[in-house]
Amino acid sequence: MSTTEASSHGALRMRARRAYELGRIAHGAKCLWLALPMLLLGLAVSTRPLLSWAAGLGLLALAVGLRWSGGAVGRAVMPALIAGLPPLVLPLWMRADGHCCVGGMCWSLCMVGCVVGGVCAGAMVGLASTAEREQRGAFLLAATAIAGLAGVLGCALAGSSGMAGMALAVLATSWPVALLARARA
Repeated sequence: MSTTEASSHGALRMRARRAYELGRIAHGAKCLWLALPMLLLGLAVSTRPLLSWAAGLGLLALAVGLRWSGGAVGRAVMPALIAGLPPLVLPLWMRADGHCCVGGMCWSLCMVGCVVGGVCAGAMVGLASTAEREQRGAFLLAATAIAGLAGVLGCALAGSSGMAGMALAVLATSWPVALLARARA
């Protein structure tokens, strides 16, 4: 092979690699149609803008990055974003000044929305993981992180206890549901 052929072959390989990576970036960005409105909604109602910006930008970066990387973690992004809607929306919907008293303890309905939303998100993530045959753990980890970040955008209204309640609910529900669903399959 002459040097001219080698250099044109190298240039062709570089162009092909660049096109491949641009295609992967475009594939990763396809989740922004859902992730970006989630960020904007969280910012619009936020009482903690710095936390909302951090969670929202983390959500965008993680979602696009995982879709870009592909595999089980890439497949987890869209189901996780959808699973993140209940903990994002329920606290906003329930944020009236009402309270819920159970067992002698009273919480704001916003806090209850965080926990219920976290349980819904965890169940959705666990059920979505049943389609994953080879890398279920990676899928669950990625999906749990994304759903949790989406939940932070809504549960920031309830403060640190709301975010902690939501996170614990997602974790306490996703993995057991995944194990039960796998046992049934």
